[in-house]
Amino acid sequence: MRLGVWCSFHSPYSSREAVQDFALWAEDLGLDSIWMGEHVSLFNENTFGYPDTKDGKIPLPECGGMLDITATFGFISSITKKIRLGTSVLLLPQRNPMYTAKEFATLDWLSNGRIDLGIGVGWNKEEVEACGYTFEDRGTRSDEFLKAICELWKQPVSNFDGKWIKFKNAVMYPKPIQKQIPIIIGGYSDAAFRRAAR
Repeated sequence: MRLGVWCSFHSPYSSREAVQDFALWAEDLGLDSIWMGEHVSLFNENTFGYPDTKDGKIPLPECGGMLDITATFGFISSITKKIRLGTSVLLLPQRNPMYTAKEFATLDWLSNGRIDLGIGVGWNKEEVEACGYTFEDRGTRSDEFLKAICELWKQPVSNFDGKWIKFKNAVMYPKPIQKQIPIIIGGYSDAAFRRAAR
């Protein structure tokens, strides 16, 4: 059996030393993986509440925010040797897919193949819109972005012609160390189950 831990690394408590101590403790304990979620920004007023609390608010201290997953995993991968690092979840439809492909291929490269990519479409309408996208079509955009990312990871020269992203003769290196970075689909809806099945 493999056991991992989900961490809410957030300011002001997750100092460099706290993240380092936790990561080394988890690896020394023999845990298989560390998982992190992401929110680039939170909002005082939300159209939809956070689904895992009664009041719809993410429980964070005053002036607290979640650390960036790519920077934090880059740091953790540099101080550990074997523990896997996974996103739970990366909010794919509000990210630039070219940058996401590059960031996670680089993380996989530098961590010697220890990255797992868990994705979801997100619940925070205000966050999605602040990132420059529309909320209602985030599921279909997520499907397209995922296909584009896999194309960039696998092909020496990549071409993609989608609704939201298009590229021709794109060359992106490094490729991930793993032949395919494991992709895990998160979500509560029928659409999420269909996405996972695909």
